[in-house]
Amino acid sequence: MECAGHPAVICILDDDEPLLMALRRLLGGAGYAVETFSSARALLRFERLAETRCFLFDVQLSDGDGIALRESLLASGIRAPVVFMSGSCDAGTRERALGAGALDYLDKPFDAAVVLAAIGKILGRG
Repeated sequence: MECAGHPAVICILDDDEPLLMALRRLLGGAGYAVETFSSARALLRFERLAETRCFLFDVQLSDGDGIALRESLLASGIRAPVVFMSGSCDAGTRERALGAGALDYLDKPFDAAVVLAAIGKILGRG
C-alpha cells in the first residue's frame, strides 16, 4: 500500500543500535518499507510521520518513554497501530502499554517469526 505516492512505512524506535539494524534487515527483507530511529526526538522530526502505517517502539528509551510517546502521537492525531517491545518483563508495563492502545507487546529477546507475525497481523499479511 502507498500513501501520497510513497510506500507505506513501518517506523521502528529503539536506542539499541544492533537490534534496530537487525529489525531493519528483517522487516525490509520481508518487503516492508522501514525507517529506523534511535531517539524519540529523531522520530518526531520524520517528515512522513503522519503516513506511518505501523510503529514498533521500545518502552524504555534514552530520551523518553515509548508509551508516553505513543500517547503524545495519539493526542496529535497520529493513530497508526503500535507494537511495543521491552527487555523488562514487568506486568505493570505490559498493562500500561496495552492500555495506551498497543496491539502487541513483545518481550526481548524475541524470535524473528514473532515480530513478523505481529507486524503481518497488523498490516494484513498474517
